[in-house]
Amino acid sequence: MKKAGKKPDLPKYSRLKEVLKADILSGRIDDRLPGEFELAKRFKMSYMTVRKAVGELVEEGLLYRVSGEGTFVSRPGRRRDKRNQILFSLLPGINLSKSPYYAEVLGGVDQAASEKGYFVIVSNSDLTFTDKGEISRKNIRLNVDGIITPVRATYDDIRMIGKFIPIIIYGHYESEACFPQVYSDSYKAGLRMMEYLYENGHRKMARIMNIHERDKTTKNRTNAYYEFFKKKKMKVNEKYLFEIEYSKPGAGRAGAEYFASLKDRPTVIMCHNDAIAAEVIMCFQEKGIRVPKDISVFGYSNSQIASQVYPGISTVDINSEMTGSSCVDLLFSIINGQEDMRNPRKVEIPTNLVIRGSTRSMQVN
Repeated sequence: MKKAGKKPDLPKYSRLKEVLKADILSGRIDDRLPGEFELAKRFKMSYMTVRKAVGELVEEGLLYRVSGEGTFVSRPGRRRDKRNQILFSLLPGINLSKSPYYAEVLGGVDQAASEKGYFVIVSNSDLTFTDKGEISRKNIRLNVDGIITPVRATYDDIRMIGKFIPIIIYGHYESEACFPQVYSDSYKAGLRMMEYLYENGHRKMARIMNIHERDKTTKNRTNAYYEFFKKKKMKVNEKYLFEIEYSKPGAGRAGAEYFASLKDRPTVIMCHNDAIAAEVIMCFQEKGIRVPKDISVFGYSNSQIASQVYPGISTVDINSEMTGSSCVDLLFSIINGQEDMRNPRKVEIPTNLVIRGSTRSMQVN
């Protein structure tokens, strides 16, 4: 353990707190903290000074106290002082009103958490571990029992947080993530959708897909698209692939107008999600293009809007609320010591097709 160096601008308890925090973050202190009287003797400080320094680390969530046993470093599944709070983290830029998937996952999380006596904090800040032992620029400290967050481009920023509290990743399967995951297989779902369309006579299958480079769900479905065409020995028409930034207003309309302008139109358009599919249908109706008689439209997610428009949208149900509730179940198995974060479990959520009025069978030429 390091010595508490002198920093004139800081009171003694703050200097000791920094030393203890550095030892905790580096792993030099990994289990039980030396007793407060022992620390006072070692650092030549008063007992009350040590008590205040340790108390602030407990408040921040890096340490927890067990009556009659001592003070311990927080680790997933180890803490006994439950805070009854879960942090539901969104990636920066995600708008719940424009991203039904995340809103429905949150609904599943909130319902399952409330049944267990917990409440959910929602944040769309980057999850990073600051030198103050806090999560993100919003200064959300480690006083939550767990974090539920979507898959991301890199996990380096949250690896340190995962040493102290359990983190659950949700979305598509992520082989590089070293955390427990709840996921749906977008590659398999994409293949299942195209197999259904193929069996119903569709050969001119188009896509309106997200351009965002970090959207691995889009990449998985794109890989499935090319693999399916290769398997069926059909040639991909690159004119049938239209990229959008799905969160921008009018993204679905832009795709619909593009396909409406083609002389050789596809027989079906597979959309990034149900909200985009609804925009496409509305735009086609304004232009006198009949769905599904003139062109079929397929969504993805089975969000509420899929059953609220006319015609109802055929879609892939990825069971978003089940994803949320499964995240909570997995998180609580870690909190209660039934799972080990060092051997993270992956839970696959099933997907299935929901066929409504926006698609029809085609006569095979």
